[in-house]
Amino acid sequence: MVRSVNEWDCGARSVLDTGRYAIDTFTAPGGIRAEEELFDRFCQSEGDRVLSLWTQSRCLVTTPAAARATGFQAAARASNLRGWPVILRRSGGATVFHAPDVLCVTLIVEGSTDRPSIDSAYIHFAALLKDALALLGVKATTGEAPGAPCDGRFNILVNARKLAGTAMRTRASGARLCLLAHAAFLIGERFADGLAAVEKFEREIGLSSTYPADRSVSLTDLVGPSGSARFPAALERAFSLSPAMA
Repeated sequence: MVRSVNEWDCGARSVLDTGRYAIDTFTAPGGIRAEEELFDRFCQSEGDRVLSLWTQSRCLVTTPAAARATGFQAAARASNLRGWPVILRRSGGATVFHAPDVLCVTLIVEGSTDRPSIDSAYIHFAALLKDALALLGVKATTGEAPGAPCDGRFNILVNARKLAGTAMRTRASGARLCLLAHAAFLIGERFADGLAAVEKFEREIGLSSTYPADRSVSLTDLVGPSGSARFPAALERAFSLSPAMA
């Protein structure tokens, strides 16, 4: 297992920034840029897989589809004035929020072009995340979470509440296939501001979004601050014990 090392500057702090397993921290949009650069480097070189754990300062992360919406520029300016700058990612889905207490997990792997379906890759990735949570005594499932931002089929759920969302994309590089899997976990208890920021932004681009806080849950809600601080180690253990994903 190779873990990424990034050198972007960020003064943000997280409940995760303690102990042996320090988290790479960035000022937005540094985290998204670093993930893109890591994927580019991986696709251009030989490698088995890379695991990167990171956070960035608070921002909204949205999609090219949202950027084409009427009123996007005005909504992005308004969000920035509220303290939530809007940045774009290349994957699909919908708008999410990042903050120092949102842990991003990036796994990049190499597979053959005779790969299984993307659903199979999602299932395997979700199983690794659930294995890590199980090391903390948390029983998680996979599925949809209506009423949570960027809902999808492969959310990580605890008691039907969304703890993390997932995303994937692939890139062909000669005979190689490179796959980037991403998850974003709510770690800190105070995530209502982030939900409200996503809701406000999406309404300003014409969506009728409502995100009640009881549709989401944080890891600290489940295992307390000390349990949350152990999560990076649990992730590294779960991924190190796993065979290749693709």
